Amino acid sequence: MATLERSITLAVVMIVVLVPLSVGEEPPREKLPLNVFDKDPITGRYWMWWRPFKTVFDRQKVLAIQKQVEAIPIEDAASIDLDAAFGVNQKSAFLFPVLATHREKGTIILKRFLQKYANGGQLDDRWLLVIASLGRIPSPQSQKALEKEFERVLREYDFSKPRIIRGRPVPVPQPDARKAVLDALLACAAGQGSLMATKVEMLCKQVPDLTWLSWTIALEWTQHLMSERALLKMVEDGLNRCDDEDLNKGMNQQNTSDRLRAICEFLSGPKDMWSLTRKLVLQKGICRKKVSEYLLVQYSGIIVLQADYGNGKYPLDKKLVDVFTSTQISTCRALSVCCKILLNCEPSERFPPWEEFLAKHADELDAKDVSYVRYWVERIRGPKPPGVKDVYKKHKVFGEIKEPGVHLLGFRAAGAIKSAPSFDASTGSRKKIGGRQ
Repeated sequence: MATLERSITLAVVMIVVLVPLSVGEEPPREKLPLNVFDKDPITGRYWMWWRPFKTVFDRQKVLAIQKQVEAIPIEDAASIDLDAAFGVNQKSAFLFPVLATHREKGTIILKRFLQKYANGGQLDDRWLLVIASLGRIPSPQSQKALEKEFERVLREYDFSKPRIIRGRPVPVPQPDARKAVLDALLACAAGQGSLMATKVEMLCKQVPDLTWLSWTIALEWTQHLMSERALLKMVEDGLNRCDDEDLNKGMNQQNTSDRLRAICEFLSGPKDMWSLTRKLVLQKGICRKKVSEYLLVQYSGIIVLQADYGNGKYPLDKKLVDVFTSTQISTCRALSVCCKILLNCEPSERFPPWEEFLAKHADELDAKDVSYVRYWVERIRGPKPPGVKDVYKKHKVFGEIKEPGVHLLGFRAAGAIKSAPSFDASTGSRKKIGGRQ
């Protein structure tokens, strides 16, 4: 009898404890698709109007679109009636990033959205979203579609023409849509792990006036989607393509090729890039002698930035000192400037050969650079205003945006200042490209 009572008591306790738990449990929430624009490279080097700068999903809308895409058999993707398949969601900016998560099927449908522009039709913000979405599908099919569209855009549009406003030509060139396809092509190749200097140079030959942008974006996507080894190789190959005259110009603070300028600005960018330049400097036998010299001069500039960031102190070790002092580097203007500045700073360790190296090259300082050196010494030694150190860090811009939508500046803001608002693709109102159209 006692055993029976204990069994009944245990059953009652189990019911009291477990039933409320099971009743109160929410069913598992449906998983949102990947936000393909969410982790794009953070850029501060150029005015990027063609790529979404922030995407915030409307859960209900995106899940509805996801179900519509999933309901389309892949064998029907090339022929299905898009109006019937998507209804009002065909006007939603969310449709395109959702399609980008469906690789082959997404590529087929996105290519169909490009067809309306096939005969020189006016490019709009929806076209920008289709192009960007194709660039987030790392596949040969998507890359081929983008290459075909790039050739068509180069053939059928002239972005040097002035804009027509109220029937009159205004001396402002048309927003350059070549940049959108260029960006997407580089993203697509990097996503496949196949982006190399040869591909970048091929694009530069097609659009030589966009060489700086091509190399800058290529380096950003390589850093973002490929290995550090691939990034080092990209930089090495790029530098090896610069002739000695170009490198000498860079070392003497003269105008260089757009390729070299892009690589230089990338290497000396935010402080998280400084270690990459150090690795390039410490590698031996990778680059020809003039490239190695250029990298040493480049890194001497980074040491100055480290001193600025460290309030006059900078890290130094024997490995670095040995590379600088063992390389028979000739004096150049940029190196003399850096050495003169560093003589007024404090290394983490003292090495007599380093002090001798700095003094030797500082003695060659050009008289016209004296005031520039003085400015930097005063800046490094003096009190730092709030926010000075922040210039050496990457910042997640637009992080405060919470409103659902695919936020894109688009064609209308292409020539605007950086504080310009974005625009709605369908209404032209001053707001985001909406997820709630």
